[in-house]
Amino acid sequence: MKKPRFEVLPKGKVLLTTSDAVFLVRGNTVYKTDHKFRARELSGSFDCGWFWNSLAKFRWTSRLARLGFHGLYAYRSTFVGIQKGHIVLLDKASGKFVSVFSDFRGSRPLSLLITPGNEIYFGEYFGNAERAEVHIYKSVNGNDWIKAYTFEPGAVRHIHGMVWDAYKQGIWVLTGDSNQESGLWFTDDDFKTLRKYSDNSQKSRAVEIVPISEDKLLVPMDTPLTQNQVNWFDVETGSFSSVLEVEGSVFHIIETSGLYCLSTVTEPSEVNKTKKVYLYVSLDGRNWAKLLSIEKDFVPVRHQKYFGYAEISFAQTPSDTEYIYAHARAIRGHDGRTLRWKVSEVKQMLNDKFS
Repeated sequence: MKKPRFEVLPKGKVLLTTSDAVFLVRGNTVYKTDHKFRARELSGSFDCGWFWNSLAKFRWTSRLARLGFHGLYAYRSTFVGIQKGHIVLLDKASGKFVSVFSDFRGSRPLSLLITPGNEIYFGEYFGNAERAEVHIYKSVNGNDWIKAYTFEPGAVRHIHGMVWDAYKQGIWVLTGDSNQESGLWFTDDDFKTLRKYSDNSQKSRAVEIVPISEDKLLVPMDTPLTQNQVNWFDVETGSFSSVLEVEGSVFHIIETSGLYCLSTVTEPSEVNKTKKVYLYVSLDGRNWAKLLSIEKDFVPVRHQKYFGYAEISFAQTPSDTEYIYAHARAIRGHDGRTLRWKVSEVKQMLNDKFS
């Protein structure tokens, strides 16, 4: 089985692609180019003051201070993004991203959910040692925000993510961190009701999931407490079945062009001992192959709380993309760079292995 090689792309963090365009960021500025990176044009920038703008341009200071864009999403005819302390929206007339919401706890949400109806949701992600109430926020226009739902004190520690389920036409909310706090919660009536699915174990603790069918979810675990696995979750029975054991916590998983991709991070614990990042791929969500294993950079694991875990995160892509774009952080030789694989080559590798 021959593993396809990846390309290392010109400097910039690719966060979003379309069939004919690539949107990459450098510091607080977003550029548009094509898939051959032949030229680029300015799409917009966020101004957080000259001092922070300057720090955001350099990978070590941006890592240390968690600066720059952490997410970029197409929204209506513009873009919405995640910055430290802010949800930002691009004003296309001025070419500036403006802060539209900052009244949440924590430095930032881990991700945004944009539904097919152009509603934006996110949940609060913060330390919450006191186990205070936790809010989910919603916007229908990108500018105005309301509380869509509030978890009662002690119910959850924080919200890892929210995922749209096209099969069930509703939203999954992913919470952590203890066995009782971890859960997969579902609503199909805009949070008038919210049902919790959990087996009261770390199997219910996830950052991102992929709906497979109306009654199946692909749920990779995110835990420092026990062996991490990728599980299939049966919505009807509430049962988990393991399809893959992985070396560390999984923060990122995507499905695109008939391909599933997930990556681990270097979250150290008694069970997560690796100093490598691993990337796995699959055609069916059950049979997985290791596409990449790569060392973290020279920063000691004990200092990751300052400079961030080593991880590979995936760009937002269309459902029929030709490439998988992945941004490397704290990866030896590739920190701050975007890596790219051809989907056709990855599929060929999987067909050779499992046919």
